[in-house]
Amino acid sequence: MKRNTLYSLTTKAIVSMALVVFVGCERGEAELGLPYVDGDQLNFGQMERTPIITYTAPFDSVRSNSPTSGIGLVGGYDDNVFGRTDAKLVTHLVPSGVPTFGTNPICDSVVLFIPYTVSDAGYYGDTTVPFNMSVKTLKNYLDPDSSYYSNRSFATDVEIGNATIAVRPRTPRDWDHLSASRPVLRVPLNTSFGQNVIFPLEGSNAFDNTDNFISTIYGIELSGDASTQAILGLLVPSTDSKVRFYFRNDEMDTSHYDLRMSTSTEFVSTFTHDYSTAAFDIDNQDSTNGEVACYSQAMAGVVTMVKIPNLRHYQDSAWILTRAELNIPVKEGSAVRHRLPDQMQIVVNDTAGRTVVSDYISEGASAVGGTLVTGELRDHSYKFVITRQMQRFLDDKDFLGEFIIVPNNSSSDQSRAVLNGNGSTLEPAELKLYYSRTN
Repeated sequence: MKRNTLYSLTTKAIVSMALVVFVGCERGEAELGLPYVDGDQLNFGQMERTPIITYTAPFDSVRSNSPTSGIGLVGGYDDNVFGRTDAKLVTHLVPSGVPTFGTNPICDSVVLFIPYTVSDAGYYGDTTVPFNMSVKTLKNYLDPDSSYYSNRSFATDVEIGNATIAVRPRTPRDWDHLSASRPVLRVPLNTSFGQNVIFPLEGSNAFDNTDNFISTIYGIELSGDASTQAILGLLVPSTDSKVRFYFRNDEMDTSHYDLRMSTSTEFVSTFTHDYSTAAFDIDNQDSTNGEVACYSQAMAGVVTMVKIPNLRHYQDSAWILTRAELNIPVKEGSAVRHRLPDQMQIVVNDTAGRTVVSDYISEGASAVGGTLVTGELRDHSYKFVITRQMQRFLDDKDFLGEFIIVPNNSSSDQSRAVLNGNGSTLEPAELKLYYSRTN
């Protein structure tokens, strides 16, 4: 069958030193091509650059309660490309034991401490701009056995803290109550939270166990305001994550008591996005011809869609598919101020729902790729090897040739990327299919 929109070429190369380096770097992703090594030649068979369509679409939500990274996000920032993004962090507080506040306890101060993560997600944006932090109590029960998603809105009750804080995500603190020197978020809270809410619970069963306490004090919400220009990454389950109450009593004792955020603590990050000031029009994407540039954002933001319009053309071609590579370059100059995702994930967007490509299951994540690749000229790209998934499309086992490109760890990372679409005149996104014929 003739396909005028496609072209093919035979990809044979002499195994020189350069090729040895190539195979050494890409062996994990190229195993399906190894049977084509013949003496001093490497033959992947025929290669076709298959037309694809790329554009940007909104992503509804991701599950965001207690990710395995332990990272919760809070804050917001204005991006001249992606518009405004805001993140709120909701978390349980759990008792550190049964307290004895003594006779007529007086709360002298209350301070919230949460360490920053030491990973790249410690912050995103401009940390030199003052950060106005608000802390409120939750109005409703935060169920540790439920799944919560990034678009959830939690009702709050009383504001127990509002302060302008200095953001120092890379400056270690040596405070006595820390288990180790580390960067820590410190937010002063109202003493009324201790005096009127926590201290009167002494003698009740609230402190007997975690379940009793979270059924009495539902938790707290942290958020920034519209002037905030950074999203912070906090290590919520930690020995140093706590609300500390300093108090004295009639016995002249001066002491403290901690409510903690431990590994058993439920926490949720929620996100809102405003694309009204973005560099792209999310409501008018060309899903028929594709776009010059595409956008992909963590925190359940926008994602890049990839469609394969001529997929049916290959089903009558008597092919043996040996390798399928999807390469998506990062737009030049777009990552100067903002960190790119270290890893992208490729997801099948089918009528039956969203699933990972079958290569993840059969070959493993390392074989699929999606890791950020930086070239010699500081050019960036993401490459995915999706041979088995493409074969499923050709075999009619999956019926819709459409993919979603989304940052990995979307619920606990703030990064984003501007990608070259199929309409780019510089280095467009492309899908390469390598094959041999059975006749």
